[in-house]
Amino acid sequence: MQGTVAGGKNTIDMEPLAAGGVRVTLRIPVKQGFVTFERIYTPGVTEGEIPPPDESRNKGVIVEHQFGVTLYPFIKTGNKVENTHYRVQLVDRDVSPHTRYHQYDLQFYHEDQTQPLDHQAEKQRSDKRAADRASTQYYVLQQEFDYMQLQTGVAQGIVVPKFPAYSGGNDTYTFAIDFGTTNTHIEYKVGNGNPRPFDITEEDVQIATLHDPNFAQANPDFGGSGATLIRDLIPQEFLPRYIGQQFEFRFPQRTVIGESHNLNLGTSTYVLSDFNIPFVYEKYPIQKNTRVTTELKWSNYTRNQEDKRRVEAFFENLLFLIRSKVLLNNGDLKKTKLIWFYPSSMLPNRRNSLEATWRDLFHRYITSERDPQKLSESIAPFYFYKERLGKSAADKPSVGIDIGGGTTDIVIFQNNQPTVLTSFRFAANAIFGDGFHGSAAINGFVRRYAEEIGRLLQENRQNELLRVYNAIVEEQRSQDIIAFFFSLEENKHVKEQNIPVSFHAMLKEDEDFKIVFLVFYTAIIYHLAQLMRAKGLEMPRHVLFSGRGSKVVNIVDPSPNLNSLSSLTRLVFKHVYEAEANSIELEQYAEPKEITCKGGLLSDVDVEIDQIKTVLLGTGNGVLVPEQPLKYPEVTDETLKQVLGEVDEFMQLLFTLHDEYNFTHHFGVNPSHLSNYRQMLREDLMEYLKSGQQLKLKELAGNQDVNVEETFFFYPLTGALNRLAFKIATELTEEYN
Repeated sequence: MQGTVAGGKNTIDMEPLAAGGVRVTLRIPVKQGFVTFERIYTPGVTEGEIPPPDESRNKGVIVEHQFGVTLYPFIKTGNKVENTHYRVQLVDRDVSPHTRYHQYDLQFYHEDQTQPLDHQAEKQRSDKRAADRASTQYYVLQQEFDYMQLQTGVAQGIVVPKFPAYSGGNDTYTFAIDFGTTNTHIEYKVGNGNPRPFDITEEDVQIATLHDPNFAQANPDFGGSGATLIRDLIPQEFLPRYIGQQFEFRFPQRTVIGESHNLNLGTSTYVLSDFNIPFVYEKYPIQKNTRVTTELKWSNYTRNQEDKRRVEAFFENLLFLIRSKVLLNNGDLKKTKLIWFYPSSMLPNRRNSLEATWRDLFHRYITSERDPQKLSESIAPFYFYKERLGKSAADKPSVGIDIGGGTTDIVIFQNNQPTVLTSFRFAANAIFGDGFHGSAAINGFVRRYAEEIGRLLQENRQNELLRVYNAIVEEQRSQDIIAFFFSLEENKHVKEQNIPVSFHAMLKEDEDFKIVFLVFYTAIIYHLAQLMRAKGLEMPRHVLFSGRGSKVVNIVDPSPNLNSLSSLTRLVFKHVYEAEANSIELEQYAEPKEITCKGGLLSDVDVEIDQIKTVLLGTGNGVLVPEQPLKYPEVTDETLKQVLGEVDEFMQLLFTLHDEYNFTHHFGVNPSHLSNYRQMLREDLMEYLKSGQQLKLKELAGNQDVNVEETFFFYPLTGALNRLAFKIATELTEEYN
C-alpha cells in the first residue's frame, strides 16, 4: 500500500512499514530529474521528552496528535459579496503524557504574504485540562485566507483548503422562518419554484473537515473513542454536515441555543464560536460544559440583555445557514428575501424588538438592499390550503386555527382575505405545561409517563438516550420533558431498532387523559363560535388547522378525516348560533408546522394585523375590544365574575354535548370518571383567572394604558386543565387501580 500527496510538482510518497513505521520519500524536481529525500519514522514515544531525530541513522519518531479542524463556510467568494464571515473549529483530543499540556493553535495566511492575518476573535469553549474530554478552539475571521498553519507545541503543519470558488449568479432565493416556541422551521424557494424544507445535501455541504467524512461514516470505530469524540463535537458545538428530511438532523428543529457554562455574556460574543444551535439536542447527550437554553421565543429579551443576546445568536445561526446556502448554489445575496413570522398575541414592543433584530442581522449577513418581511404566523397557512389544497373563502368564511406551543391564533377569511384575527395564550403548553404555579413534579403527563418511557429506553439498552432524558429531567421543565417524549418517535436509533415508543400513540390510547384534549379543543371551537356570532358572521365552511400544537386534535380524533371532531364542531356551532350547522368541514395537513412557511412563500398578502385584530373579552355579553375599548385597569371584579359565568356556560355545554354525542363512544373517554372530571374542572377557577391576569400584567411591565389584548376566557381553563391532568395521573388512577 502506498499513498501519494502532490504539492505542485513535488511528490511525497508514504510507504507503511512493519510495527507501525512509515518510509517517507520527498521528490523535488530540478533541471535534470529529481532530488530525493527519504527518512524512516518509527513509533515508540510513550513517556518523557520527545527525542530529536536520529540524523546519523536517518530516523525520525512518530508522535500521535489527536485533533480535528472544521472550516465554515467552505467557499471562497473573491470579494464578490458585501462581507466575509469564516469560522474555524479546532478540536484537540491529545491526552498522551508528552502532548496533553500543549496548546494547539492556528494561524491564517494569504499565499502572497508572510505575516499571519489578524482574526476577529479566538474563543475556547471546551478545555481538556478542565475535565472536559477535549479542547475546542474557535477562530472568527472577517477576511478570506489561502492556507492555515497548525502548531501543536511539538510540531507544525500546513493545511491548504481546496476552496470551491463562488462564481456569482442571478437566482433569487426566498426563505421563510417560523421561529416557534418549541420548534423552528425554515422553508425556501428558488425563483417561483415550489417551497421545500431547508436542506444541506451532498451538493452544497457547508463545512469542510480535515478527516474524510465518508471514511469516518463507513468506519465508525476507526481511531477509537478519541476519533469518535472529535467527529461528535462537530454537530455538538458547530454544525452538522447534512440537514434534510432524509437525514438525522432536519427542520423543524428544536428552538434551542447552546453556549459554554462559563461564557461571559457581557463581553463580545460570536455565533458558531461562543454559541451554536445544538442539532444533537434530544438525540445525543450534551457536553457537560454546555448550557442549553429553551423557551427563547417568550424569554425576557426586551428587558434582559443576556436573553436578547441568545435570541440574536439563534437568529444569526439560521442566517449563517441561509447565507452559505445561497453562496454554495451560486445565488445572489443581494436578491435574497426573508419572511419571518410572529404570533398575533405578541406585544407590539416585543414584536418591534424582533423586527429590529431580524432587520439588523439580515443587513449584516445577507444584504442591506432590502428589509425582511414580517407576517403573522396565523395568516400564512391559509394560503397554502388555498393554493395547494383548494380550500377557498370566496363564498363562505374559512377559519385558520394555528396552535403553537405558547399561543393559538385564529384568523377568519372572507373573500380570500383575512378580516378578523384573535390570539391567546392557550396552546400546547396549556395542556403539557405547568399552568401558572406548577412544576414537573406535579405535572400529570410527566407523572403518568416518565417511568414508563424511561423503562422502555432501559429495556432496549438506549443508554445514550437515557442520559439525554435524565439531563432534561434534571432541569424540571415540563415542556422540555414532553417535547423529548414526542421527539422519540422520530429519533434515528429508535426508528432503526423499531423500538415501540410513541408518545403520540400512548396518548391516543389513554382513555383517562382523553378528556383533557377534548376540553382543550372544544373550548377553542366554542370561543370561535362566540366570536363569529358577536361579529355577525356566517358560520364557516372550512376550519383549517396549522401549527405543531394542532397535532393534539389527532389525539382526540385519530380518524383520517377527523369525522368525530367535525360532528362535535358542528354541534358547538349549532348550540351557539341556535341554527343547524351542516356544512362545516375540518382540514389538517400531515405536517402542520411546515405550512406556515409554505403559505408565507405562496402568499402576497400584506396585512396590518392591528387593523383586523379583535378580542372577545369572554364575559358572555359579546364585548369586543377594541370596538368597545377596555384597558386593563378598567377590568373590575364584576368583569372577572362575568368571565367565570361564561366559563360555567361552556362547562354546561360541554357535558350537554356528551348527552347528545357520547364522548365515550366517539372519543374513547373513560365513562367511569365523567362526573369527577366535571367537578374537578370547576375547582379554583377564580384563582386561575387572577393568576392569568397577573401574568399578563407582569408581561406589560407596568404599561397598562393599553386595550385588553387577549381574552380572559382561557385563563381559568389553563389552570383547570393542569390540575385535571395531575389528578387523573394520581387520584383517579389510584382509584381506578
